[in-house]
Amino acid sequence: MTTLVPLETPDSQGRQRYKPFIDIVGHTSKFRPDIEYELIGTAEYWNWPQKAPKPTEGKRYQFWVTTKPKGGNAKPGSVYRDIVRAEPIVSENNVEYADVSDPPAPAREDEVWGDASVGDKESVDAPAEPRSPLAGVQVPPEWSLPIEYWLHRHAAERLSIETQTALKAAVETYGFMLANPGSVSDVETTRFLNVIQELIARTGRVTWPDPEVERNEEVAP
Repeated sequence: MTTLVPLETPDSQGRQRYKPFIDIVGHTSKFRPDIEYELIGTAEYWNWPQKAPKPTEGKRYQFWVTTKPKGGNAKPGSVYRDIVRAEPIVSENNVEYADVSDPPAPAREDEVWGDASVGDKESVDAPAEPRSPLAGVQVPPEWSLPIEYWLHRHAAERLSIETQTALKAAVETYGFMLANPGSVSDVETTRFLNVIQELIARTGRVTWPDPEVERNEEVAP
């Protein structure tokens, strides 16, 4: 006897989806031939997918089905039984699997089926794992470093660029001050020189050349 296992709670229209299962197709309905087929394990007749090839009686298939309560004057508890998808079971070397080499289109765009395992094979409808474009490609070791490393590196590089830009502008301005001594006071010139020294220290050069020391080194015997 086939047991239907729900996948999740019914949708807003009461439609219930079930985990895929394997069953045997029985006779077609005498009231709705070629539309309703008996599934032996469920002991019920089910609506066959309209665009799917007609099944072979007595053959095993893997089924994806839904049920939906009937409305109106229908008998209480009666439901529509719809086969959404059916794949024939193939046996090779005592191993059974669903033949899904050319699967039909899903019933709805948002239709997602899961846990469609047959025997030892993986789910035929399990979503494929996303494959990285770098899969199998040797990459530099630093590419595997944590995000904190890259955040720190980005901040350091940005600070370096900003410092170098400010240093260039400061040196140009300081050169103008030296060429035009009457334009600014000596105090302002000294303050500006201190700013340049601080910027140079940020770029990695922590000392400022002393002209007097260099001059004395040049004249030393």
